[in-house]
Amino acid sequence: MPQAFVLLITSFVGFLCTLFIYLKSKEHDSILLNKFLFIVILIQPVVFLLIGIQLANPDLHIGYFIKFLNIILVLHLPCFYLYIEDISNISKLGYKLMFHFIAPLALLVFYFTAIFIFPSYLKLFDKIYLIGRNLIILFYLTMTIKFLYQYIWNRNSEIKVVQKQNEAIRNWCVYLCASFILMALIRIVTIFHSGVPDKFTYQYSWAPALVWMGIYVKIILTPEILFGYNYLNKTIEEAQDKKVVNSIWIIKSTIQPVTIEKDIKLNEKLASSISEYIHKIEELSFHSQLFRKTDLSIEDLANKLELPASHLNYIFKYHCIESFTDYKKIVRINDSVKMINNGYLKINTAEALSTEVGFSSYHTFYVTFKVIIGVTPQDYLRKLLSTEKTKKM
Repeated sequence: MPQAFVLLITSFVGFLCTLFIYLKSKEHDSILLNKFLFIVILIQPVVFLLIGIQLANPDLHIGYFIKFLNIILVLHLPCFYLYIEDISNISKLGYKLMFHFIAPLALLVFYFTAIFIFPSYLKLFDKIYLIGRNLIILFYLTMTIKFLYQYIWNRNSEIKVVQKQNEAIRNWCVYLCASFILMALIRIVTIFHSGVPDKFTYQYSWAPALVWMGIYVKIILTPEILFGYNYLNKTIEEAQDKKVVNSIWIIKSTIQPVTIEKDIKLNEKLASSISEYIHKIEELSFHSQLFRKTDLSIEDLANKLELPASHLNYIFKYHCIESFTDYKKIVRINDSVKMINNGYLKINTAEALSTEVGFSSYHTFYVTFKVIIGVTPQDYLRKLLSTEKTKKM
């Protein structure tokens, strides 16, 4: 049957996506793995697999097990909302995440207890469950859209690489939210049309399966969206002998047309050395303390590299999407993150840290840190300490 084929293929891609998420978390750092997305992604392929098997082999008696899995999927909506909140890096979830599961778990406990004690009233309890489930769906979709509007869709920055990161995460959240709204509408319409959850399973399950297929493929093709606003920081932190963030530098072409005569000459002269220049700039940026100098100028950098200042001016004008001023901010915030990771804020203030890494004022440091990392220095430290504590347990 075509429906069974769609479900089995979607299930296979879903398991592949789950494995992909796990391997990515190991590649970068398990701290970056979003547990809520992992839960959402992991359960659904099992449901599609069992439904596909049931449709392909009608004689199998696994309908009640499928119904059970479909019913507990009410936990998806809190997980989806918590995933969005977690990747935003706006707030620390902590113990408050438990409150999001009170209503879904209460509904599940009520439903299973009721049908166990009063099995003859199954249809009535099915309807009560559907009403409760749909209320939870509407509540979390409203909460999610409100949160996206406040903290992600309108998130701005003057730093271009952060703008790109914001845009990528914004588009991903819009796509994911639209997918869940579409699946919610499909489920609400078809459940009310059929009357009970198990009827939905067999008649219309191919429709949400196609939506999930799109989510799985999107994750596999663009893995950076998995980690939210932590990803830029992690990418910068891992810079050893390679470019920090590929989107900062343009090597094979220029950002804008080279029309000024002196720049045309430099373009001809430096064409084969751009990659080498960038490597030298980043080696000095991330393996020295030069950028801690508050009034660091491009001339100072040129002198340290023993290169003409005109060459560096050309590099930043035509091959870097960030201005030299914003590039200094990125380097200094990276420096501050390393110092926090090494325990600087355990014995010093954030104001002292801002001065140490080269910012002229704490306010500039605070705003820049929050724009690039997504949280304040204090919140970053709290999250770091919480992670360290979890790893020790």
